Amino acid sequence: MKNLQSILFLFLLSFAFLAQAQVGKICNWEGNKKAAVVMTFDDWSAGHNAIVVPELKTRNLVATFYVNSGNIGSWANVSTAATNGNEIGNHTKTHVAVNTSNFSTEVAAAKTVIESNVTSQKVTTFAYPFGTVDAGVLPLLKSSGCIAARGVGAPGGGQYSYSISDYYNYPSFSVYTATTTPAFTTQLQNVINGGGLLTYLYHSVNSQSVVDNNYEPVSQTNLQAQLTALQSYESAVWVTTFSNAVKYHREKNCASLTQVQAPDGIKWIVKLSDTLYNNAVYDYPLTLKMKMNGVNYDKIMQNGNTLTIDSKVNDTITFRAVPDGGDITLSLSSGTSVVGSATPSSFVNTAATLVKFAVEVVSTKSITVTSVKINLSSVGGGSAVNMTSLGNNKYEYSYTIAAGISAGSKTVTVTVVDNSPETNTTDITLTVLPSFTYLDIYTDASSMVNGTWGGVTEQSNSGASEGTKDYVFAYTISSYWAGAGLDICGWADSGAKDFSDYDSLQISYKGPASAGTGIAVSLIGTASKKSTSKSLPLSAAYTTAKIGLSEFGVFDLTKVTEIAIDITGAASGAGTLKIDNIRLIKTASITTDVQVFKTIANTASVFPNPFANEVTFIISSDENKMAAVNVVNMLGDVVYTSAQLYTNQNITFGKDFAPGIYFVDSTVSGQHQVIKICKN
Repeated sequence: MKNLQSILFLFLLSFAFLAQAQVGKICNWEGNKKAAVVMTFDDWSAGHNAIVVPELKTRNLVATFYVNSGNIGSWANVSTAATNGNEIGNHTKTHVAVNTSNFSTEVAAAKTVIESNVTSQKVTTFAYPFGTVDAGVLPLLKSSGCIAARGVGAPGGGQYSYSISDYYNYPSFSVYTATTTPAFTTQLQNVINGGGLLTYLYHSVNSQSVVDNNYEPVSQTNLQAQLTALQSYESAVWVTTFSNAVKYHREKNCASLTQVQAPDGIKWIVKLSDTLYNNAVYDYPLTLKMKMNGVNYDKIMQNGNTLTIDSKVNDTITFRAVPDGGDITLSLSSGTSVVGSATPSSFVNTAATLVKFAVEVVSTKSITVTSVKINLSSVGGGSAVNMTSLGNNKYEYSYTIAAGISAGSKTVTVTVVDNSPETNTTDITLTVLPSFTYLDIYTDASSMVNGTWGGVTEQSNSGASEGTKDYVFAYTISSYWAGAGLDICGWADSGAKDFSDYDSLQISYKGPASAGTGIAVSLIGTASKKSTSKSLPLSAAYTTAKIGLSEFGVFDLTKVTEIAIDITGAASGAGTLKIDNIRLIKTASITTDVQVFKTIANTASVFPNPFANEVTFIISSDENKMAAVNVVNMLGDVVYTSAQLYTNQNITFGKDFAPGIYFVDSTVSGQHQVIKICKN
């Protein structure tokens, strides 16, 4: 009996913990970004104030500068950098190594001088001079108020796991004089894959007008290219300071989100707390993502302070709150809320689509709804269309969205007026998917073509296939080979383009009506490697062809330097070849909501389920087929995606999952199967 009671107690305890875990999601990084990135600059050399600080400010980026306090010429410049949002960290007074007898004095003196001149922040992180790390100095660093220290060694294998084992010797990727932008970008891709924290380490930054040759100078041009590359990843990575990244990570790893008062349709009270002892230091707001469950909360308060709502999308609200900062209250400022939805919420724009919009008005007081209008102008409809009442303050309206509507996110707004009088609105988001996506190589609006050869020129021509310009190749065929090479990346192997993410190459062309003449299209790669050619017939009118990239044979599509076009089918002669509208095309993949997955035969299995550490998954099949596996949490986020996988092959995952409910979506031959799993 005692064993039965123990089992029941553990079950109830697990259930209670699971219920707490499902209150909402504490995002791994601010803004629910996939990874975090920190730019660090050591020694405060001449190029930092003259080049780096302005370049960061122009792009609205921040970084961490590790300064030697005894070498600062102008503290006003350092203070300005801090005012811009950059962190000023400790790098000792005169750049002494940890094994120097006066190291402790150097650390203390630097902290005092920095904080007396940069009054807007405290010194909380340290960078080891010369990259020398000694565990014996950790008590000193901790007592000086440092919560983390950055080393200089690159992480093993270039991997950046979310797990951090040592905050006081965090690795960094050093950017040297010869570091290329592709090498810089590779680290960004690695940290996104790993979901962790990447720190870049710079020293000198110089230009033609700024001399900064202290150590491994990086040119301003290279820095600009690297910062531009970093900006292109900002939707996936959080660019911040080392101190903020460490605070966030440490808080998140020991934080919990629990329910104080259950939602009643108007108000919901939760609590965010962590187990860190020093709330004066660990006070960085964590990003929370919570399902509203049909209540359109428009006001969030914590300890008397109004919190900013970062986003509200598809019944999910995202905001930032400070751990141990007091109860968090989500509420309706008016006492009345409007909840809207669309079915389907996403669709492809190749055909007309019937979308049903539904709205419900929820109120704590007695009201009479006098008007419910939907604005369909973003999808081609009217701006103030009356919705149909279904009774009980529920309304709907069906609208057919025409084929060919532009792809992207569309916002449909519903406005409700009642007799209070009160006016409320809600936004319903639709996602319009293209039948394909493409990258322009040559059009009037966008061109990757940096040069041509063999007599090819660009001209204005009203007969162009796309827009008003095309390429013109006036050729004369003799007994030797004649080609009209289109150089898309300056011929440099280091600038080769990656075509591997696309399915086909589109090209429009026309030429003389000479019988039998045509063109042969091929790809050229690094080291002048040439693909198989694809032959196309010429005609007097523009023809648009789409060539599957697989038709170019065995060829490295990740490194393309040229599209080569040759005249074929005639030993001699002259004519004019016109080329236009060159695009790389990718067929869209459509992700279906978890709730409407198709069900197939029960061939997939997981064990154990529930699980405590990891779960094993297998798809049984009579023959080996390619398979794909995604794991989705209760908030709809994909938390795991399998690498290349075949049926009848075991995979394990779940070690890093938080306790809770998840859905395993497996896809074989275009069909889905979903299994619910639970981690205790």
